Amino acid sequence: EKLLTLVEQIPDTYQQVLLIGHNPGLEQLLEQLIGVYTPLTTAALARVELSIESWQQIATTPPARLTGLWQPRELA
Repeated sequence: EKLLTLVEQIPDTYQQVLLIGHNPGLEQLLEQLIGVYTPLTTAALARVELSIESWQQIATTPPARLTGLWQPRELA
């Protein structure tokens, strides 16, 4: 809930954001956004696409789409 509240406060002039944090918070946020629990190892990257016009809509929109998930060992 704290991360959702933080994201809702992002100015709408930003179309893309990068969240950096720790678990279990990021796993819980990802699950809330895409509707499926997805484990994130240390230093993993997840890319999510949202169908929103404003960051304030993030908690009330249909599930987002996970478009990429990279584990550290996969990064060059």
